[in-house]
Amino acid sequence: MSEKCPLCKGEGKSIIILKHKLTGRPYTAIDWCACMKSRLVSQAPNNKILIGLGDAYMPLDKIDPKLKFDPDNLGECPNYLVPNETSFETFCLNVKAIIMKYGFNYPAPSFYACDAIDILKKFYVQQDDKTSPSLSDTNKFDLLIFVLGTNEKNDPLKTCIAQVVYNRKMIKKPTWIYVKYPTLNSCVQEYSADLEGYLASYDRINLADVDGRVKTRHSQSKKAAEKGIFG
Repeated sequence: MSEKCPLCKGEGKSIIILKHKLTGRPYTAIDWCACMKSRLVSQAPNNKILIGLGDAYMPLDKIDPKLKFDPDNLGECPNYLVPNETSFETFCLNVKAIIMKYGFNYPAPSFYACDAIDILKKFYVQQDDKTSPSLSDTNKFDLLIFVLGTNEKNDPLKTCIAQVVYNRKMIKKPTWIYVKYPTLNSCVQEYSADLEGYLASYDRINLADVDGRVKTRHSQSKKAAEKGIFG
């Protein structure tokens, strides 16, 4: 039998009383434990690149300080280009921690974390239900995170990725991009001169290696550091 989470003893959540920011009136809310937040974030369909992390996460107070995200001031949030000097696991653990930190607030910002090819499949081609999405649909997410380095050949991908990056720059919503290969132009399925130009203004950062992955059932982090509200 697996150990119960030491934070919630297997309950996964508790009920708390909060005051509404505008009216000041009390209301009840669910306070999800870190173990449940971790599970929900990894399993969310919008977080495809995080599925492999399973229940593993990093303590929220260990998020790399170079990553700045303020859901109340999206226009001032930097756009980041993270090269492969940062391990993919480190990048994903930081992304997951950011979503755990902010994604359970009320109101909650919206996130989308995927591979570049998923943007084409989800927001460019006709869906199985015959609906026709638009690349501008990616504008609705407060933070878009995706990975460059697609292997399968797909000619429209270059145009799709460049257009999405351009669109989000115009509406001043942050985008974080991880580059699997040593150089941008090594990502041959996504690379274009237009994309390189749009990314010139991005902040290029390397993230500190994460010292191991934390399994939620073994976490010793203080509950106060992991609090958040699921709206």
